[in-house]
Amino acid sequence: MANLSAFLLLIAIACTLRQAYSHVDEDLQETRITMPGVTPEKVSLRKYKPITQPKTAHHMLLFGCSDPVKKTGVWKCGEMTPSCNDRTSVLYAWAHNAGYDSYDLPKDVAFTVGKATRLRYIVTQVHYGKIDKFKDGRKDYSGIAIYTTKTPQQYRADIYLTGPSRIHIPAHTKSVNTDVLCRMEEVTYPLYPISVRVHAHSLGRDVSAYRIRDGVWTKIVKRSAQLPQIFYPMEKHMDIQRGDYVAARCNYDSTKRNKVTTDGGGMFDEMCNVYVMYAVDRRSPELSNNACFRSSPRAISEYMNILELRRNYDDGDNDDEE
Repeated sequence: MANLSAFLLLIAIACTLRQAYSHVDEDLQETRITMPGVTPEKVSLRKYKPITQPKTAHHMLLFGCSDPVKKTGVWKCGEMTPSCNDRTSVLYAWAHNAGYDSYDLPKDVAFTVGKATRLRYIVTQVHYGKIDKFKDGRKDYSGIAIYTTKTPQQYRADIYLTGPSRIHIPAHTKSVNTDVLCRMEEVTYPLYPISVRVHAHSLGRDVSAYRIRDGVWTKIVKRSAQLPQIFYPMEKHMDIQRGDYVAARCNYDSTKRNKVTTDGGGMFDEMCNVYVMYAVDRRSPELSNNACFRSSPRAISEYMNILELRRNYDDGDNDDEE
């Protein structure tokens, strides 16, 4: 679209954070990158493009908030150090050398960011699996390009994030599950999932998620965590309404791991995340909590055992089960 403008977010230090910029000098030593510097009002964020080299960044995350940890410059993020001091919204995520194709939101859908919104700052976080290639002093310029327009869109985009409250994986175990169950209490207008991303570390195998409505389970996603971890379009249209449940499961294989593995952001920790990007009528108020980390009751986990045994595939057909 003619009035799109691109902003490139570049990272030079291993595991650092940066906000969307208004100026960056050549060696990335100084930066001024606040959203009010991008636009005085609000803009619609319509497209993303990962910027990285093969086998460089392990994964990158883009956040929006009102009060970032720092309003200028870069900082080391450690192991999942918070990017913001206030409520943080996930805007985009990329991992596992997932290629360099851009991600375009559907027509009439956009994230709303800028001075007149809650998301006044954008922070990007880059994590590296290995830093050997930088020991000779080389620098990295990985980041994310974002494309915006001042034209308001009919639907607002947002991301709902879910995962278990804790992860405990015994050593030398072929199959271990962690299950999640969340009730969608705050929904006022229907949420329309448009794409979904799963995330786990090296022990992760299949990650699945379902919408439960009136006892009927409808698949949202089932995908290997070892495939490129990008947002994939939904295989079929569905909505999520007030009172629905979202159930999720991550399966792990620790047969080659000699110790117990627990949750965390490190390479030898594990994670279990399902990111559901959705569109909603722009008149709808934001969810006050767009993330749910809660373990599943035993009865739900037992039913998921049956469901996964009966439907151990991911072709998008026959998604409803009684």
